[in-house]
Amino acid sequence: MPPEVVLADNDTSLRSRLRDMLIAAGHNVECLSDDNEIISRLRTKRPHLLIVDKDLAPAGGIQVARKARELDRDLKIALLTKENLGAEDKSKTLTLNVRGIKKDLDSHFTLKTLLEIRIEFNDKVEENRHFHLGKVLLVDDTAEIRTPLKIFLNMRGLDVSEAGDGRQALSRVYAERPRLAVIDERMPGMNGTELLKNIKEFDSSIQVILISGAYDPDNSQKAEELGACDYLIKPFSLQYLEALVLSVLIVSRKARDGKTDIACGQ
Repeated sequence: MPPEVVLADNDTSLRSRLRDMLIAAGHNVECLSDDNEIISRLRTKRPHLLIVDKDLAPAGGIQVARKARELDRDLKIALLTKENLGAEDKSKTLTLNVRGIKKDLDSHFTLKTLLEIRIEFNDKVEENRHFHLGKVLLVDDTAEIRTPLKIFLNMRGLDVSEAGDGRQALSRVYAERPRLAVIDERMPGMNGTELLKNIKEFDSSIQVILISGAYDPDNSQKAEELGACDYLIKPFSLQYLEALVLSVLIVSRKARDGKTDIACGQ
């Protein structure tokens, strides 16, 4: 079976951390160290995703991406960068259909983007595949929204419970101690921001994602100040939701195992 993901980065420490995170998300990963190895591998095996460091020796990641694109027009390619891409490099990546991603393994944003690129819904997910990452609590006062999301995430191998309001959610938090709560901002009684505050006062290690129907910079800033690790705007794709939930669970678990705090915000 060919590797699902080929990962090439000269930084062995970062490469190892990212490999472990991708494996935790259920992917088969092969690590390579230079451009010649990558092109040789792509000639014999076709991965689903190539992740290459922009500064990969000796030719650089963009040149590798150009050669890879010549071999496979449909290959998904991500370019890891230390800094934001300049105008010239942005133009090159757009031409090559390459996604530029800033390296930041201390938060969940890099992994989230990679998983969003990689996840395909026709991939069969074994039951309970991601239960070891911890429980997810979905909180929304509208059952027509909440229940389908729970069913979807359950089908993608995650351990999910649900609550229809803030008080019920807090009871779930006290009893189940979920690793992640995904909370709708607008709910009668206790709204999402108030619930976030109560959860963090009870256990600051519980990760929280707030969902809003529209972007409000004041609410977004307040959520970040209260400890939310992401602020999700409707509408969103199920693919994006899965990538976001998995990335938060995996990175927070790595941070917890290493006895460091997950970095929230970009």
